[in-house]
Amino acid sequence: MMILVLLVAVAVAGVASIAAVLHATLLGPRAEARRRLRQASRELVDGAVVTLTGTVIARGKVLESPLSGRDGVAFSSSARLYGGDKRYRRSPVVAEVLEAMMVEFELDTTSGKVVVQDSDVQIEFPPEPIIPRKIEREQRFLGAHGYPNEDAGYAGFDEVVITAGMKVSVHGAVRFEAEPGEA
Repeated sequence: MMILVLLVAVAVAGVASIAAVLHATLLGPRAEARRRLRQASRELVDGAVVTLTGTVIARGKVLESPLSGRDGVAFSSSARLYGGDKRYRRSPVVAEVLEAMMVEFELDTTSGKVVVQDSDVQIEFPPEPIIPRKIEREQRFLGAHGYPNEDAGYAGFDEVVITAGMKVSVHGAVRFEAEPGEA
């Protein structure tokens, strides 16, 4: 009888896990971003909202990401601060810190090079943990966002850096401008 109960509990847990994965895959924020990217036009018409895919080319200035120190044209860095007994990772997250930035870069597409200007950036790549951790950088990151006394050793950090040479898709509005020297 006890084995039957255990088997039923394992089966229920398995079904619940599969349902959670399917929900996140089909309805989560990254799924919404994928749909938005797929549904947008690829035609370059002034004022149109488009999605373009190509290779990133840095145009002069690049950014240094705050957690890993890698150079790129855009980054999204985040920290999760845990409450309760910080020795246990299952403690609830009491605060999240997010910093995202980008600089102007070129996107080399099949239609030619396109300039992507800095704006409000939303990076939909899944973030990666920084290994090995850089505690000094993590502590500076927390301090810069108003948490100077938090222990970075008990917080969770991850980051995405868009670097030159990466193949990415960009979603935004098209604006035609004459380059200096062109009519």
